[in-house]
Amino acid sequence: MKLKKTYIIAGVIFSILVVSLVLIHKAFSGKNIYISSGFERSVMIKVDHTETKLSEVVVHISSIAAEYENLFGPSVWEDEMDGVAFEDYIINEVKTKLTRMKCMDQVAITRGIVLSNQEEANIKKAASEYLAGVDKESIRKYNLTQSEVAEMYRSMLLADKLYQYMTENVDREFSEDDARVISIQYIKTDSLGAAQLIEERIKAGTSFSSLIKENNSYEYEYELRRGETEEAFETAAYRLATGEVSAPVECSDGVYIILCVNDYDKAKTTENKQRMIDEYKLANFNAVFDEYEAGVYAEYNEKLWDSLDSTSRLTVTTDFQGIYDRYFATTTVEE
Repeated sequence: MKLKKTYIIAGVIFSILVVSLVLIHKAFSGKNIYISSGFERSVMIKVDHTETKLSEVVVHISSIAAEYENLFGPSVWEDEMDGVAFEDYIINEVKTKLTRMKCMDQVAITRGIVLSNQEEANIKKAASEYLAGVDKESIRKYNLTQSEVAEMYRSMLLADKLYQYMTENVDREFSEDDARVISIQYIKTDSLGAAQLIEERIKAGTSFSSLIKENNSYEYEYELRRGETEEAFETAAYRLATGEVSAPVECSDGVYIILCVNDYDKAKTTENKQRMIDEYKLANFNAVFDEYEAGVYAEYNEKLWDSLDSTSRLTVTTDFQGIYDRYFATTTVEE
């Protein structure tokens, strides 16, 4: 059994950012891939009547890579994500994100979704702000123009507005207990007998903290949400009040004794409830949109995609996604 570890120092911030980052990118999880050789120079994707150029791909690679580096550090390029080399993971993520976005844009147009004059004005401001932070050599190398950056922001906003339109009436209530976040510590043993000996020592007055140090390699806390652990562990943990210790809990990979540090983190519970609502909306959106997307013919310039690697990035001091969020936060899609 794997628990989501939240270290006492900076762990809370890390977990929020990871969840937010995953939700944002899953909203653009297109599936269809077709290969074609009939591409003009620098065109990467064709979806119906739209074309995605290399410059847009590189902007998104740079933005997403920076997000991961901020979370995990520059050494993330040496790692793997879901069993795939990190640079390949990022490139594939951008490919599916842009494919889904272009499909969403097409639907948005057919649904009559348009941008307001204020949104169009903000798009120009956002594009100008972003481009001002891009190194001149990067601009030259990828033929990046302000009008292209503006069109990237326009595409993102149309997709987000479509998402809001299609999910505004999708709702579900989650109870406070369903969303309740608790903080725990635990001791893991290999057998019921070993756990029972530890239980006896706790009853005799030995501190839980000292027993953790004896049995675990370090001391930490977990923020626990429902559905993250085996049922037996979750049931035992959620029955505890703050300060209480469980009896030994038998799981598939060992026997645990759990200490409840906080049986109700109100702020985290509120955040978790919103996350659950967002996930529910996203699932409903994908159930509808996946059917549409299955009939869309998307073509990829695989030769050009294969030429991309970790160096296919802009030298930039501005945050593409961050600028978008500041101007269009009310319609940002998160998953």
